[in-house]
Amino acid sequence: MKLRLYVCLYILLLFPLIVIAQENTAPTAGLVTISGIPYYNQRLTGEYHYSDNENDPEGTSTFQWYRADSPTGTMTPIASSQTYDLTLADVGKYIFFEVVPAATAGISPGPASISAALEVLNAAPSAGTASITGSPYRNQS
Repeated sequence: MKLRLYVCLYILLLFPLIVIAQENTAPTAGLVTISGIPYYNQRLTGEYHYSDNENDPEGTSTFQWYRADSPTGTMTPIASSQTYDLTLADVGKYIFFEVVPAATAGISPGPASISAALEVLNAAPSAGTASITGSPYRNQS
């Protein structure tokens, strides 16, 4: 009887010290967006919010830019940095930015997250300096 009591007390005293292991989860990238002016010869920047449930610091996340003929078309990879300079080939197409978040510890990398499509437009033409030459009188050249 005393042995049973000691075992019960031992379990009750030890139980609060037992830590239930929590499963580690991969990091995520949210709010994936593209900033910049979507015109030929302009620089775009991919932006995102890194999150990790265990507060693991961000490691070396990877980036990918894609081009497509439509917002739902087949995407072709075109660059792999956080910034991208638009080219003539991008005009009239749609650009996407993708990030695969990585943590320095725990489960990594996380799932890829991609931005909404951004249509690339050709910049409006601009006029140079205008000037008038000749005589300011009627019927004069």
